[in-house]
Amino acid sequence: MYDSWEYTIPANTSEADRVRVPCKISPGTLTELVFHFPAGCHRLARCRVLIGEKPVAPRRGSGFVAGNMWPIIIPDMHEPITGNLPVLNWEIWNVDEEIDHTIALDATWTAEEELQAERSLLALIAQRIDALVRALTGGA
Repeated sequence: MYDSWEYTIPANTSEADRVRVPCKISPGTLTELVFHFPAGCHRLARCRVLIGEKPVAPRRGSGFVAGNMWPIIIPDMHEPITGNLPVLNWEIWNVDEEIDHTIALDATWTAEEELQAERSLLALIAQRIDALVRALTGGA
């Protein structure tokens, strides 16, 4: 599954005054985040993503993601997303003194239903391999 969010953060928004944007997603496993910063941003618009209060991008709670023009991709995350209201908390601030910046966040995740189907398929494959091994070895 895939979703995208965009937010315009006003100039002179300090980290202490950061905005928290709740990004609703389905339960499952977060697999990738992509941050898009506009040209001219020069690492002045900054953000981080948390699942609940757990920092996931970057993993250090005091760290941040910032860029200029090129997407920043964080692949192979494998972060479980659970709960009745699964949300990525996207915290954003902008230390640019003059310019508002619009940044975007893309998230890719595997929904719980897909994970269940994959687990069932793997269990079936394991059973068939086990049966084949027993047949080939005479049940030993």
